[in-house]
Amino acid sequence: MSKDTPKNDKPSVGWIGLGAMGSGMATSLASQAFSVKAYDVYPPSLGNVAAAGVTAASSPLEATQGVDILCLMVVNAAQVEDTLFGKEGVAEALEDGSVVVIFSTVPPSFYDALRDEFAIRGMNVGLVDSPVSGGSVRASQGQLAIMASGLPAHIAHAQPVLSALTQNPQGALSIVGNEVGVASNFKMINQVFCAVQIAATGESLAFAKALGLNVRMAWDVITHSSGESFMFTARGPWSFRPDGTIKSGMGIINKDIGIVMSEARKAHLPVPLSSAAETLYTAAFAAGLDKVDDARVSLLWERFGVGSIPEQGTEEEEKDKARLLEVEKKTGNIGKILLIGSGDFYTAKLEKAGGSVILFDPIAEGFATKSGDEYSSHLKDLKERIKGIGGVVVTGEQSAEELLLGSRGYYGIASIIEQSVPVIVNQTIPSSLANTLSAALSSRGLHLINAPITHPISPIIFASASSPSQLSSAYPILSALSDKVHYIPGDVTAASKVKAVNSLLEAIHLSVFCEGFALAAKKGMDLDTVYQVVANGAARSFIMVDRWSRLQDPEPEVWNTLRSLHHDFAVVIQEAKSVQCPLFLGQAAGLQLERAVGAGWRDQDDVYLRRLWEGEGVFLAKKSQKSG
Repeated sequence: MSKDTPKNDKPSVGWIGLGAMGSGMATSLASQAFSVKAYDVYPPSLGNVAAAGVTAASSPLEATQGVDILCLMVVNAAQVEDTLFGKEGVAEALEDGSVVVIFSTVPPSFYDALRDEFAIRGMNVGLVDSPVSGGSVRASQGQLAIMASGLPAHIAHAQPVLSALTQNPQGALSIVGNEVGVASNFKMINQVFCAVQIAATGESLAFAKALGLNVRMAWDVITHSSGESFMFTARGPWSFRPDGTIKSGMGIINKDIGIVMSEARKAHLPVPLSSAAETLYTAAFAAGLDKVDDARVSLLWERFGVGSIPEQGTEEEEKDKARLLEVEKKTGNIGKILLIGSGDFYTAKLEKAGGSVILFDPIAEGFATKSGDEYSSHLKDLKERIKGIGGVVVTGEQSAEELLLGSRGYYGIASIIEQSVPVIVNQTIPSSLANTLSAALSSRGLHLINAPITHPISPIIFASASSPSQLSSAYPILSALSDKVHYIPGDVTAASKVKAVNSLLEAIHLSVFCEGFALAAKKGMDLDTVYQVVANGAARSFIMVDRWSRLQDPEPEVWNTLRSLHHDFAVVIQEAKSVQCPLFLGQAAGLQLERAVGAGWRDQDDVYLRRLWEGEGVFLAKKSQKSG
């Protein structure tokens, strides 16, 4: 059989598999003047691409005959094998010197058998391992993310097609190795992050809904916070503002996480976040969600009674409902500030803004151990020191409730603070405690500013109070502490709730960050290359980018302790139980934090979570990196 004569200098293309992704990819090539012959078992799909300029083939054999490049975009490895070598397989019809490009996501080990089969048949046919991601919309635009591996000559042969499917602005082509199977390894690691983060998006938005937050507002705030990820930003609107279009089906991500789990089991490596995600997608299938977009995994929580997540109003109406508070930006010198707790960060920030800081470190001063006259004298001395203060900032690890309201029958520091002074609590506290503190302080003529903060190296503050005017009074202090302050609408508990959702995502993203790279290391992959690929695509998260250099550092500088993350996550669980919202991935991440704290790493940087895989011979610190 002679080769098809191309319309131009572009290679002729055969295409088998016209699902949501395959149809878009084939029509995109046709729109770019490629000669494309395609086949699918489903006639309507074939008719749709034919209407877009693709030549419809009557059989897989016809789609294969005479083409330079055969592209396969079938469901799984079994279909790839059957298409090539089954009863009506097309392998023998392949042209000498042609190349088969496999876009399907398959297990990396599958390529060993595939390569051997071609060798046994003595065929001069190239193979390119080329898994894709990006969804059906980007497929039709020719803007996919593609990882490719294979012999350089075979990659060069397929390059025109690969380049046409990975155009700017969203497309990206990464050549990751010289052997087939390498790209599938990269795709598998990529899908560790993607599968977990898609599931985490559904879980976190459901959590926000259960807490009574405006879901769009919570999503918008967190996209500018430390819980952000590519998937959270992209999938969030598909969850709360679905348009009926299936952009990336639940079945695809369910299949991909199945490959991850299969490869992890072969490597005997525990991957608890991936395992939780697989369980979640299995539950979604059991609940009848197998035919919906993967972003609609949040529908599962609607069956648990959290309420309907999709919006009901117009886009503009819903945007208006989700607006953050506009706080009057009072200016001027912040004056004297009582800083309760420790932290050079707070002192430096407040003094830079012109404040005069009165530091009261209750742990260093043994405040909790004093009693009787000694306690009263200590409190009296502090009262003299803080006359005329313009605000109070509470941070550190000691309970804000005990410090402000007292314990053991003694009055707290709130009893000596002058009326109308804003009391800013930068600790992460549950919403129930925010209510308790607010009521108690209000009875003393004070007002609580509930302002939990992310780790202080690059601080983000969520702030709420009983009224906007109270937030306005605290504006000079809050803006001194951070240039990223989100003023959350609602009552004084609102900031605690948003922080809980953000903390849930932080814990999940940190856990899967370490887990994904542990699996990559176990498989002997170069971690720097893996990072460059996954951090520049759909697998990216704020945590991944922020923690990368510290993950590889044998002795990382302590930026955010495991103790701090563990404390914040305890609040997450308390909030979730109070509203009866199950957290599947959250519980898996929480168990990882418990293991790390239990191992004695509580005062280490949170990237010490990486050490949980050292028992399996996996070391992620650069100087000691090895895989057993």
